[in-house]
Amino acid sequence: MASRTSTDPIEILLEMGVDLDNLSEEEDYLSALMEAIATIEFKTKGKGDTRSAALRQEVIKIRKGKRKPQARKTNISCLLYTSPSPRD
Repeated sequence: MASRTSTDPIEILLEMGVDLDNLSEEEDYLSALMEAIATIEFKTKGKGDTRSAALRQEVIKIRKGKRKPQARKTNISCLLYTSPSPRD
C-alpha cells in the first residue's frame, strides 16, 4: 500500500480507491485526477498537501502534452455461442 507521502500520481489514485482499469480515455484519467485533487483539498479544508500538488503537476503535464496518460486500457473479448434452432 502506498504511503500518504507518495508523489506518484498512479499510487495516489490507487490509495484513494480509484479503479484504474476503468479509465480508458485521457478525459477519464484527467477527471480522476481532478476528483482526487478536490477530495484531498476538501479533507484538508482547502490547504491541500504534497499529494494534491503532485496531482496538479500531472494534470499540467498531460494538458501540455508532455506526458501521455498512464491509465491502463483493458480489452475484453467475448465469444457468443448460439445453439442451432430446432428448424435447422
